[in-house]
Amino acid sequence: MEVWYFVFTISTVRSLWQYFTGINVWAEELYAQSICRIVTKQVEGRDQNNEMETELASANTLEMAMSKWTQETLASNQLLMGNKVSLSSHYGNCVSAPKRLIPPAAPAIQERQVENLVANFLGSLERPLPEKRPRYHVVHLATEVAPVAKVGGLGDVVTGICRALQSKGHRVEIIIPKYKTLDKSDIKHFTAPMYKSIYANAGLSAKIAFTCHNFEPQGKASMEALMSSGLQFKAPLHQDDFQDNLVADKINILKSGLLHSDFVTTVSPTYAKEVLTPEGGEGLHLTLRGMTKKFYDVVNGIDDKVWNPATDPHLEHHYNADDMMGKEVLKNTLRSRLSMSTEGIDAKRPLVCCVSRLVPQKGGFLLRSAIFHTLNRGGQFILQGTSQIPEIKKAFDELAQQFENHPHVRLVLRCEETLTHNIFAAADMFVIPSIFEPCGLTQMYSMRYGTVPVVRKTGGLADSVFDVDQKSIAEEKRNGLTFTEPTEELSILSSTTITESTYSSIPVNALASALDRALLCYKEQPQWWTNLKQRVMRIDMSWDAAPIDQYVKLYEHTVEDGHPPASLSAGPRPALPACKLHTTEYRRNSS
Repeated sequence: MEVWYFVFTISTVRSLWQYFTGINVWAEELYAQSICRIVTKQVEGRDQNNEMETELASANTLEMAMSKWTQETLASNQLLMGNKVSLSSHYGNCVSAPKRLIPPAAPAIQERQVENLVANFLGSLERPLPEKRPRYHVVHLATEVAPVAKVGGLGDVVTGICRALQSKGHRVEIIIPKYKTLDKSDIKHFTAPMYKSIYANAGLSAKIAFTCHNFEPQGKASMEALMSSGLQFKAPLHQDDFQDNLVADKINILKSGLLHSDFVTTVSPTYAKEVLTPEGGEGLHLTLRGMTKKFYDVVNGIDDKVWNPATDPHLEHHYNADDMMGKEVLKNTLRSRLSMSTEGIDAKRPLVCCVSRLVPQKGGFLLRSAIFHTLNRGGQFILQGTSQIPEIKKAFDELAQQFENHPHVRLVLRCEETLTHNIFAAADMFVIPSIFEPCGLTQMYSMRYGTVPVVRKTGGLADSVFDVDQKSIAEEKRNGLTFTEPTEELSILSSTTITESTYSSIPVNALASALDRALLCYKEQPQWWTNLKQRVMRIDMSWDAAPIDQYVKLYEHTVEDGHPPASLSAGPRPALPACKLHTTEYRRNSS
């Protein structure tokens, strides 16, 4: 008997895959082929092509599509699908896309329509199976999947985990909206509660897994927003359903999704502990503390076939841990293309880089500090990033103009995948000063490309980067430089008129100290630094290293035993942090 497993994966609640605002809309979109279903398994007997309008495509077709279809990001809240987009030239401008609002919600549907939808949906998924039947049928519902619809790390995660599951013999599918242009901030998302309230009763039998990459955005809204979806729920404003924990007359979509799922995962052990506190849980800490028997941490992996400097099609030169000459060539090539100095003593300058969304979570004010500190210490800096926050965008636009013709600093405020891969390959150090970071993928990409990470010790960064001077960690696991304190002289750093001369008056902070250690090792211990680069390249951070087996264990226990396992490891669960009930609304300090 084939077992179904629905997995809901989100980067933020606002960007959950739900394009539809009512069941009729969903049915119309799905069966009119307006939802693009990307199947990550070879389907025998079917012709496949690389057109974006294709309903079904295998994982291999996705790789083939990379050469035909650009995956340029269209500003952080926008995606473009269904339209042909040409690949840009080297480091060319991004394509921008106009916004489109979601159509009005459809009215509530009748019970007979629900039964017909379920029957049609199940029938539409019947197709020839391989000789060895897969144990689980896993359907991922997500907003993104690389390379055809990618805004950030979520797209990479969805593709990577699905390929890993497929390699284990499971039948895997991904369902995403078929985008033209879509303002994702307006998306309504009632997937888990809708399934439990409507479709399970109509005969669709599946287990629900919910993976949350960020507990900060929660989909808080008025009751009118819930009713506008066309769905009918019994007493939604109840503490065990949609009712927000802090504002009694508001609904909280993320909370309801957590409660209605069979198990919930987040993306690193440290972040899983952080969200059980009032500061990290954003008001959901009490809900999460009450469901610790079904709440797990599974660190994301990376697709080591896509992110591989030995074969990466975005790179003009390839290299590996045993022969890193190509990395040096790529460093010089990138700097030359960005009109940075590579002559004389500048050829040996250390190159510090960062690829990031420019938002408070990512420590934007610390990035400004890192640029000036690197320059002050004789290094070069490349920053690639975008921001949809007007104040931050303005500050970095002005900073980019300030360094427009500078020989040692370049700010590239656009998204372009080829440039991103070349930055990871060219950099000597990669700085990640996040204020909080549920998992993080860029530290894993940087190490995969032999670039040493310099990170703030928080969330998934604390679980994947261990300081080279941390004596309590085995030497072979020390793979970067870390710092803890995120504070800075904000009044100085918020100024857009900061210059190289005024920077010298700013007190040295923890990030600056970590950069100093890295720059000193690079300059004074070149062989030790080379050994460190080779060591980080050999660390296995793929999905096959552990994460995929943990997900399969969750599937097995939940399906076979009717409940998730007591633990994913042999050891006991960590003790819960002390917590008091907060009755007033809590807001994260974004400064």
